[in-house]
Amino acid sequence: MTKRFTMGGTATFDFVEPINGYVVAMSGDFDGGVFARVVGEPRVEGAKTYLDLEHYFIRKDGSTIHTRDQSVLTAIEGEARVLAATTYRVQKTTGAFAGMTGKFRSWGSIDTSNGQGVLRFWGEIADAESQLAEAA
Repeated sequence: MTKRFTMGGTATFDFVEPINGYVVAMSGDFDGGVFARVVGEPRVEGAKTYLDLEHYFIRKDGSTIHTRDQSVLTAIEGEARVLAATTYRVQKTTGAFAGMTGKFRSWGSIDTSNGQGVLRFWGEIADAESQLAEAA
């Protein structure tokens, strides 16, 4: 039996200094929350900042997705916000997502003055059997 899950919806988040990470509320296909943190040192090239991230997603039913990610933040001249584009690569899954792998993406905006932001995410994760069938 093949398993697939569509990731689609919105996420709002806040940076929480005492835990040095982001807490995230998600809606849409994934109904739950997330903890996100930067791992490693940011790399700045002109108006772009490249980040390596980890995300720990937990859905209302307790199912989880752990990802390692690459994010590109693009500064907007004269603004206290950046545009953010992230690719999430699944590392580990539990519960309803057990055995699923893959990647999904998000795009949105972050207000750098207060650490708040909103993102639109989309993509699909699936088990190995589903991925093989799709490749055939």
